[in-house]
Amino acid sequence: MNAAHTKATRADWLRAALDVFTSSGVEHVKVQPLAARLGVGRASFYWYFTDRAALLDELQQVWAGTNTASILDRSARPADTITAAVLGLFECWSDPSLFDPKLDTAMRDWARTDSQVAAVVTAADERRLEALTHMFQRHRFAAGEAQVRARIVYYNQVGYYALGIRETMQTRLGFVTDYLLALTGQLPSAAELRTFRRFLRNVASPHGG
Repeated sequence: MNAAHTKATRADWLRAALDVFTSSGVEHVKVQPLAARLGVGRASFYWYFTDRAALLDELQQVWAGTNTASILDRSARPADTITAAVLGLFECWSDPSLFDPKLDTAMRDWARTDSQVAAVVTAADERRLEALTHMFQRHRFAAGEAQVRARIVYYNQVGYYALGIRETMQTRLGFVTDYLLALTGQLPSAAELRTFRRFLRNVASPHGG
């Protein structure tokens, strides 16, 4: 393999593309500017990707494999109560490694100008809402109420990102009991809140620092 091809790895190209995508939009994800950013020639790109379309497809796969997958996983995770289940879902909104809001926003912006991407985003929204609905149904909420509560949970969070609201995690944590009461009609136990706070501390200090 030519050394010029190995100077930037496939992961390097993808990481650079994601950075540009989330900060500037899909229209700026282009081979030559990415090559300049990485300090390599265009040939390096074609060692890993057939064309720009293949790279854009990869961006969609990263989004689906993180943002959508984490919601589906947390929604299906066993929980003794609906408040514990929703707190598990809140982990997605608290840990960027589980759910990247900038990536979600970039996908939605892209969807406004590309009908095929719009269909992908719509399908993902439907899958997420279906998973949330099933989560409520497992905790004995009737079908109609489960669907409405799922929509409230999901649309509230999507709206939070769309409005660009800036709050510290400490501020949001101060509202968590009231959020749970509003979203589920139930109050969390002290043990559930302790578990969630412990998760937040681990996110803030993953190595215990």
